[in-house]
Amino acid sequence: MLNFETLSALWSIFLFYFAFAWSFSFVVGLLLSVKKLFKHCFDGKKLLLLSCDGKSVIDRPEVFEQTKIFRKFFFAIIWSVAVQMIIISVLSYFFTEGSFAWFNVYYLYILVLSSGALVLPMLGVRCTMIRIKQC
Repeated sequence: MLNFETLSALWSIFLFYFAFAWSFSFVVGLLLSVKKLFKHCFDGKKLLLLSCDGKSVIDRPEVFEQTKIFRKFFFAIIWSVAVQMIIISVLSYFFTEGSFAWFNVYYLYILVLSSGALVLPMLGVRCTMIRIKQC
C-alpha cells in the first residue's frame, strides 16, 4: 500500500504532465480539424488551399502546408479576443460603475467563438493562400 506522501507526489507529477499533454493534443486536434475544413463543403462553401504562387489549387493539403495558415488564423483570433476584451472593459467601466465581476469563463468562450466567426471570412479575403469557393 502506498502512503500519503507517495500518492501526493504521484498526483503532483500527473497534474504537471497533464497540462503539457493536454496543450499538445489540443494543438494537434486543431490542426487536424483545419484539415477537415479544406476537404468538405459546409453550407455550400469550401475552402481551397492555393500554392505559393497563388494560382494552382492543392487538392489534398497536408498538415505541414496548413500550419502557416493555422498560425495566422490562431493569432488573428487572439487579437480579436483582445480587442473585444478592451471594448467590453471600457463599456463595463461606463455602464456598470467599473465592476468587472460578471465576467467569467463562459463569456470568454463566447468571445472566442465570435472571434472565430469574424476572423474566418476575413482570412479568406486577406490571405493569398486561401479562397472560398461555392460547392
